[in-house]
Amino acid sequence: MNSDRSDCVVQSMLLPMIDTDSIDTFSQFFRTTKAFEQRKYMSAIITFLVKQYFGSMVDKDGPLKSSPRISGVAKLITELVKDSDILLEHLVHSLIKSSIPILEDSLDARRSVIAAMAQCEGLLRLWTYPPIRR
Repeated sequence: MNSDRSDCVVQSMLLPMIDTDSIDTFSQFFRTTKAFEQRKYMSAIITFLVKQYFGSMVDKDGPLKSSPRISGVAKLITELVKDSDILLEHLVHSLIKSSIPILEDSLDARRSVIAAMAQCEGLLRLWTYPPIRR
């Protein structure tokens, strides 16, 4: 599945799910796909959310302010990745290696992903694996 196609699938499914507050249903469907499909869809979801909810302007003056949009997108991402080591690893990798290009272009997107990851209990396991040997 190419990127444009996955973007269309995400847009056609995600907007109605958000409007009807049915993210759990989308998350359950999402979990039934193969690992590589989950990563591809997560990248498409983040790209879609950034295009849908964030502008391209960055206020470079002063400290960063809290934002209901960032919190809302973070909550949505949290709901999709909770209890999924595959998706948490993908988010960590995406922040470090820039595998989702839109994360490089949008500070708000990066803030949303980091806020989502901060809510996930499984993240600590990812940072401590493999265990430190003494």
